[in-house]
Amino acid sequence: MIGSPAAIDNCSVTSLTSDAPGVYPLGTTTITWTAMDANGNNATCTQLVTVTDAEAPVLSSCPVDMMMCPGVVQFAAPTATDNCGTPLVGQTSGPPTGSVLTAGNYAVVFVADDGNGNTDTCSFNITVNANPNVTLGLTTPSTVVSMTATTHLVVVHLQAEPGAAMV
Repeated sequence: MIGSPAAIDNCSVTSLTSDAPGVYPLGTTTITWTAMDANGNNATCTQLVTVTDAEAPVLSSCPVDMMMCPGVVQFAAPTATDNCGTPLVGQTSGPPTGSVLTAGNYAVVFVADDGNGNTDTCSFNITVNANPNVTLGLTTPSTVVSMTATTHLVVVHLQAEPGAAMV
């Protein structure tokens, strides 16, 4: 809500109007006030209303920390909302989704910017295990295959004795 000027006249003021908008955009808006008396005399003055954006955008749906084997990483970018429009969301560090990662730790950071000097950030970590062990096991008589990331292959054929259960 904006204030209004005081209008004084030696007869009487019949109207006091302005061209103020219903909603103020970001920046400075000039409002012109006009006072009129019963004889048709008028006077004007101006008022400046400045609207600034001091509220940061809000990032949501930031990925959580993840662990993986060496390979292609996949994650969705977070989204952002703001009180003054749609902020831009960008990744500022770390490997982008679709990257092929080797063993190590990677920090990924996203920033939302509303274009008015306000930002929000979120981050998550990706841990890529150096030598993950993968074991495949079957509960029926079969061949069990065990592989490690160092490309060793071990094949063991298991045969259950009649009446014995395999687990």
